[in-house]
Amino acid sequence: MAKKARRRSLAFAALAGVGLLVVLAAPALAHHILGIPHYAYEDSYPQAPVIKYSVEAGPYVVELTGYPGRPVPGERAKMHAYLRSRDGTGGPYQGPVRVRVVEGAHQGEDSSGVNIYGPETLLPENVFYVFCPTYPLDGIYTVKLAFEAEGQPFTISFPITVGEPKSAWVPVAWGGGVLLFLLVVVRAIAIKRQRRLSRKVEPAPASKAATEGA
Repeated sequence: MAKKARRRSLAFAALAGVGLLVVLAAPALAHHILGIPHYAYEDSYPQAPVIKYSVEAGPYVVELTGYPGRPVPGERAKMHAYLRSRDGTGGPYQGPVRVRVVEGAHQGEDSSGVNIYGPETLLPENVFYVFCPTYPLDGIYTVKLAFEAEGQPFTISFPITVGEPKSAWVPVAWGGGVLLFLLVVVRAIAIKRQRRLSRKVEPAPASKAATEGA
């Protein structure tokens, strides 16, 4: 029973920790978003897989498609960004979007890194924001899209692998570092709560009168 109760308390602590972490982290992380890629084929571009991203950013879903999915250094690549409303209508965003592409893995509004494209402010062509970076060397790059919605700024970072970089694990480590931080914080909250619960159930010391009477 004691073990079962301990497991329940740890599970509750973990859930509470997640909830607390989300509340505390929301102001800092909500507007700095990391896109996670997947590869697919499109009928309009059958010669090679394309890379696709789809992430939620405030009232919009941001979709980014790169042609080809694994760009070749020195060759012009093409990217389409599409922002559609999450209000059920699917209406497109029509405001300006600021785009830049930097060398290396950089998340959020981090301004470090060498620009290889932009910054450039784009307006939609029909409903798509189109830009065509040329990546100079094999490596990891980051495409950054920034826009405002409902008075709030949003910055989305999309990692792009170009050619055959020496370390293909950089994007994994980048995202994994954020996940590891979350797990460490949740675990620390669980341990702290368990210690607090243990102190609450410690037996109270017998009073002096009770000891003398015995």
